[in-house]
Amino acid sequence: MPLCNGMELLQKIYEKGTTSQVILLTGYEEYAIEACGMAAGYVMKDALDERLPEALERAFRNLARTETRLTAPSGNGKRQSPVPLM
Repeated sequence: MPLCNGMELLQKIYEKGTTSQVILLTGYEEYAIEACGMAAGYVMKDALDERLPEALERAFRNLARTETRLTAPSGNGKRQSPVPLM
């Protein structure tokens, strides 16, 4: 990528406080290891068909948990509006 690498972009996304889930697709094992704690998942390009469905399921589960927390009743008994997902 011309302006930053994938790990820098991932860091910038999470610095914004977003509820987005990121799945890193990489051909470099060192990036996959580094992404483990930051991304919803990583998929090595040589295992894309095998690992992408699992990473997508994990990302959707994470989004569902986040949305549940964001729409839980507030102290006044009213439901809070969820943060729009991008």
